[in-house]
Amino acid sequence: MEILFLIVGTIFAALAYFGWREVRDIRATGKRVPGQVVAYMQQITARDDRQKFYHAVVRVETPEGPGYVKSAVGSGTPMQPLHARVDVFISAKNPKLALVDSSAINW
Repeated sequence: MEILFLIVGTIFAALAYFGWREVRDIRATGKRVPGQVVAYMQQITARDDRQKFYHAVVRVETPEGPGYVKSAVGSGTPMQPLHARVDVFISAKNPKLALVDSSAINW
């Protein structure tokens, strides 16, 4: 039984590490631009508990013009109110992927 817990714990640790690494990479290499939260996309897990996560959709202003990005990090409740002004890190690898700058990710 201890082996099972060790395996499951290792899997969760690996998932957390890769999620943290993605956030770190976007913050390190992404372009920081101002934006405004215009909507939330709801994601429901495929597991039995069907948890809901909300990802902010942000209208951003870039030198190329305005656009919309979805936050890479979701939360159980919306992290900012609609129409809130936020700073956004836009991924260098995928310009449609972004990270809303918030105290929740500023460890």
